[in-house]
Formats: sequence, structure tokens, C-alpha cells
Amino acid sequence: MLTPISNRNMIEIHRQQRLSQMLTETQVQISTGRRLQRASDDPVAAERIAALQRAQNNGATWTINIDRGLAANAAADSTAQSLIDNLAGARELLLAGVGGTASPETHETYALQLEGIATAIDRLAAQKDVSGAPLFRSGPANM
Repeated sequence: MLTPISNRNMIEIHRQQRLSQMLTETQVQISTGRRLQRASDDPVAAERIAALQRAQNNGATWTINIDRGLAANAAADSTAQSLIDNLAGARELLLAGVGGTASPETHETYALQLEGIATAIDRLAAQKDVSGAPLFRSGPANM
């Protein structure tokens, strides 16, 4: 049978154990710099933290996607300008070739230059962006 003194001693022992546990948790919080060690410490705060982490991750992903899109746009713009320049050169050669003043050797030179332009256009049309995807879609357009 427990006497009142031993009962008080047991209560004091349990109180000391709780204080020791609280002291240990506080020391862990101080040493790690984190108030929450597990989600059960404060479920509402843990959910807020998780929501903030998701928002930060989404923001980082969006930034990466925007940067990739801007890079792909710049590459497509540069390639399109090169295509325009090549097509303008081909037009000039074609117009020069249809005039009746050029000799057969000149026509042959124009033909060789046009073959070079066609090769350059094929090469430009097949370019890929930094992720390996084609800059320009091939096939019918979907509108």
C-alpha cells in the first residue's frame, strides 16, 4: 500500500521527468533552430510550413520554366532571322537568274549557291532547343 509520502514522491518523480523531457525538447529546438521537430508538435503550423514549401517549390519551377521558354524563344527568333536572310538571298539569286543577261556559267554558280542555301535552311529547320526538343514543329499546323 502506498503511503501519502510515497505518493507525493511518485508525483514529484513524474513532474521531474516531464520537466526533463521539456528541457531536452527545448535544447533540441535551440540547437537545430527549429521550433517544430515533428508535425504533431503543432499541426496547424506544420501545415502552414508545408504550404509555404510547396509555394516556394512551385515558384522555383515556374522560374525555371520561364527561363527555358525565354531561351527557346530567343533561339527560335535567331533561327527565324537566319531563315529570313537565307530566303532573301535565294530570292535575289532567283531574280538574277531569270533575267536573260546571265551566262550558263553564271546560272551554274546561282544553282550551286541555291543548293547551299537549301542545305542551310534544312539545317536551320532541324535545330533543337537546349532541352533537345525541335525549335520548329514539322507536319501540319493545328489551329
